Amino acid sequence: MRKLSAFYDREYLELHQAIENGLPVCLHTEGEYSVMSEDALWEAFGEQYELAWGWMRAAMKVLDRHGEHSQNDG
Repeated sequence: MRKLSAFYDREYLELHQAIENGLPVCLHTEGEYSVMSEDALWEAFGEQYELAWGWMRAAMKVLDRHGEHSQNDG
């Protein structure tokens, strides 16, 4: 995701404009998504964000549970 984010931040807009202005680029992909699809990029970034928060919440549940046991033991 870092590489994808770096591409979007640094290269995407210029390349997108060049394609809009007629740069001959094959955008055919074997899968459903193209790196030049802004919707696909934003969905990927959004999914990464949601997954990161999900993992953070899961970790906090474990850590909070551990903290509760430590306080009750003392």
